[in-house]
Amino acid sequence: MSRLASHLRVVMVGGVRDAVRRRLFAVLAVLSVIFVALYATGLTFVWHEAQQRALGTNDVGIDERIVIASTFTGLALFAIHFLGAVVGAFLVIGTVRGDAELGVLQALLVRPLGRTTYLLGRFAAAAVVAAAYVALMVLACFVVSRVVTGWWPDSPWLAIARMSLASVGLVAVGLLGSVLMASAANGVTTFMVFGLALLGGLLDQLGEGISSPATRHVGQWVLRVFPFEAMYQWALDALTNETVGMERLVVTLGPFGGARSHDWGIVVGQVAFCAVLLTVASWRLRRLDL
Repeated sequence: MSRLASHLRVVMVGGVRDAVRRRLFAVLAVLSVIFVALYATGLTFVWHEAQQRALGTNDVGIDERIVIASTFTGLALFAIHFLGAVVGAFLVIGTVRGDAELGVLQALLVRPLGRTTYLLGRFAAAAVVAAAYVALMVLACFVVSRVVTGWWPDSPWLAIARMSLASVGLVAVGLLGSVLMASAANGVTTFMVFGLALLGGLLDQLGEGISSPATRHVGQWVLRVFPFEAMYQWALDALTNETVGMERLVVTLGPFGGARSHDWGIVVGQVAFCAVLLTVASWRLRRLDL
């Protein structure tokens, strides 16, 4: 067991060093600061204009302050959901094929280091980095929302945990793709999967909005196949899960896939999704001629 842990640590450290060597973290830090600054600027302008209109409870009983703050934060979570997918995918997009072409993989596997151990190590490294990045970005946006508007999510830590777990799903997709195809094809495939999952969430929301059971049924099946999108919906739900009245309804029907309350079975589904993809990737890697 200690040998396995040691081998996993070697691969994880190698994965992080590879990201540092490619200056991924440096570029990511700069772009993330720009994103948070743009978010703060946009929210500040919108909030200032809203205050000039004597912001408060309108004629239909909706507290506009809650709606504006939570909707803007929800938009930030959508952007971070995409950024987390980008980070996770690019950490593993050329892992197996790329390491094999550079001769790194062959050198690692003669230590001896099992192919499954190598795969698990690269997955763990990318998953930790992607989840930590998403958590920091979500927390930064929450703090900005608090400073600018005074609003704070109902369950911020649940939202952060669910967003972080959602980012891990695309890591598994990208890692499997790195075993099956070249980097360019893997990149296209990974983001098509992300888009398909997003479409499933929109169909689920649309089906409910237009009272179409068939449309919603299709959307829910897509969410079952790609549970990381359902985790994102569940994270949005944590923003206003203790809010009642029209404010919660408006936020729930918000853009880019509305908030949905799921049960803990979706976490099991996410873990199973990653486990299945890693099992297939391991099976294929063991039969790959390096």
